[in-house]
Amino acid sequence: MQEPIETFIAKFSECINEKLDDFGLYIQEIDSLTLKIEGIIRDLIILSQIDGLNAFCFDQNNNFKWKNINNYLYDEKINQIIQDNDLWFLRYFLIDYHNIRNRVAHSYMFLGEYGICNMIMLFVIILRLSKYTIVQKTD
Repeated sequence: MQEPIETFIAKFSECINEKLDDFGLYIQEIDSLTLKIEGIIRDLIILSQIDGLNAFCFDQNNNFKWKNINNYLYDEKINQIIQDNDLWFLRYFLIDYHNIRNRVAHSYMFLGEYGICNMIMLFVIILRLSKYTIVQKTD
């Protein structure tokens, strides 16, 4: 995760320092961070060890499978980890209105959508998720 954040900051700083009007494209950074955010949410769920909140499930044949981000963000117990206002923002940007997670994962993004606005939204999501501390249960 360090590399896409570092390249974003480097590109953004260059634009500011050079007083450029065009902030350029952040293709690799957006593609990388969008999918990593799903992993961060999954890790928060796993580490929280909240009864009934799982990052995985079993299908009708009892095969293991990971839940997707839609399942995570609409699970009734997720608000025990993530605050409601952060959940609203995550849902709005990642899966509902902007649906950027699905669009990145399935290559539905148009070139113009790789601009500074979406990059800053992802950066804000990383910052918002980084405020959460998971305390492991002790028996």
